[in-house]
Amino acid sequence: MLKDPDRSVQDRLGLVFDLFLKLRSIAKVMRILNARGLDLPRRDRHGALHWARATVSAVAAILKNPAYAGAFVYGRTRMRDTAPDSRSAAKAKVARPLEEWRIVVKDRYPAYIDWQTYEKIRSIVSDNRAEYMRTKTRGIPRDGDLLLHGIVWCGRCGHKMYVRYKGGGEYVCNHLRTHSGLPACQHIRAEAVDAAVAEAFLSALAPAELDALSRARQAQSKVDSALLANAEREVERKRYAAARRSDSMTASIRTTVLSPPNLSAAGKAR
Repeated sequence: MLKDPDRSVQDRLGLVFDLFLKLRSIAKVMRILNARGLDLPRRDRHGALHWARATVSAVAAILKNPAYAGAFVYGRTRMRDTAPDSRSAAKAKVARPLEEWRIVVKDRYPAYIDWQTYEKIRSIVSDNRAEYMRTKTRGIPRDGDLLLHGIVWCGRCGHKMYVRYKGGGEYVCNHLRTHSGLPACQHIRAEAVDAAVAEAFLSALAPAELDALSRARQAQSKVDSALLANAEREVERKRYAAARRSDSMTASIRTTVLSPPNLSAAGKAR
């Protein structure tokens, strides 16, 4: 398996990985691609290339494909009974954890990302998908005005706290009340917490952290450049496709006008 010879395809796949590593969300990658009018490359069963609007499943399929990390793998799925307690023999195909894949041959194909990055991407995807009450993973922080929106846990019961903006903003632990009918665990004014966290963060900044910030800015610059390059290639691709359609229509019109019956009719008219 080689990289697609079409440079536009290579650039678009590379952009998907760059965007995800920055945004850490499949849905956000999809929204940015669609907002910029950047379609994703697809090939049908005959190998013909076409471009289609990004979807969550299409982005996920690219991110989860080990071939893009240069690996040949076998045994990523297994069959599982869908109704083990009944007499039905219905089975469904389910994914195996990466460590249970039967065969993994690394560095088999030209890669868009290395294997370590591929494992990091799978970990982020799994972390985002997993329900935090079952796995205690973070999930992606949600958009919001408060500093710790989506990443704060209750120090008393250990459950995730949510944000309540009414009255200036609070971090609220309401899990026990919601799920067990018990009184709310606690609620804390967000202003004091955010101020303390921000002060501690700034005071802890050192050359290593500043270097990390510099790398983050470089990553942002890389993504911005990739978005611009892909947008330019998308314009070129669409112009080329439009020109081909125009040439095809012109050739069709010429064929119709200059066909023998029409030539004969034109001669009689003269």
